[in-house]
Amino acid sequence: MNSSNVWNGILKQQHQKKLGLKPCACVLPNQGFFLIINQLISFRIQTVLRAIKQTQVSVDKVRFSIEDRLLQSQSLTQKVCRNFAKG
Repeated sequence: MNSSNVWNGILKQQHQKKLGLKPCACVLPNQGFFLIINQLISFRIQTVLRAIKQTQVSVDKVRFSIEDRLLQSQSLTQKVCRNFAKG
């Protein structure tokens, strides 16, 4: 370890004491950990996108059903009006 690293370490410790921080010895996980987390997040995003697509399909089916019923109702109303007018 060279003297500049030691000096930087001392300055960092003094700065942490001024801020009231306790030094911690944290060990960061290795890259494999981050790869697994990224894969899990990617899988979750894909699952949510699939659910959204399925919901859109369901909404479209209901919308088409409502539109079909409305058209049938309009057609029936027109027929009834024609028959009533012929009277």
